[in-house]
Amino acid sequence: MRIFIGVALPLSLQKQLKKLLKVLERKHWPVKWEAIEKLHFTLVFLGEIPESKIVIVKEIVREICQQLPSFSLEIKGLGCFPDYLFPKIIWLGLKGDLKSLSFLQKQLKLKLKDQGFVIDNRPFLGHVTLGRVKKAKMKQLQEIGRQLKALREMEIGVEWHVKEVIIFQSQILSQRSKYYKVAEILLKNQNYKEEKWQISMLK
Repeated sequence: MRIFIGVALPLSLQKQLKKLLKVLERKHWPVKWEAIEKLHFTLVFLGEIPESKIVIVKEIVREICQQLPSFSLEIKGLGCFPDYLFPKIIWLGLKGDLKSLSFLQKQLKLKLKDQGFVIDNRPFLGHVTLGRVKKAKMKQLQEIGRQLKALREMEIGVEWHVKEVIIFQSQILSQRSKYYKVAEILLKNQNYKEEKWQISMLK
């Protein structure tokens, strides 16, 4: 199973981001934009793990979530990886209670590592991936980067409370992908629900 742990975005924020995506799409950049209903931010990417390990992952996530109450976040600014000179992945940044977000991510990473899971050691930068740049000439890439840089302080104006962490299963099928919600673990000592739920499929 291809697994990652993350946070989904509320409908109120999705509606605002849908408007933003329409504006960006009119720029006709060579970008494959993500479906609105799939937008999320990843806390820890586990990759392929045996199904038998899911129980361990759930217990770790539940243990950490019971230590942390709900916290608030907002979207702030457009950015890209690896940088504005050579943009390949376009993302939205986060602001708000980044201290709680950092605690959550660090604890998940440490506990999962202790149980033998292989975790990426790169520094954590909370972000919501909006799209991926396809083949483009250098001049076009630089222009995309220039426009993104001008929007790095942009704000959506929607604050939301992070109330749960989701264990997702990702399936890659040719040119499309599916996300399934394997488990939802609520913050601050609340019981978690367990289900399989298809969020969306890209065609």
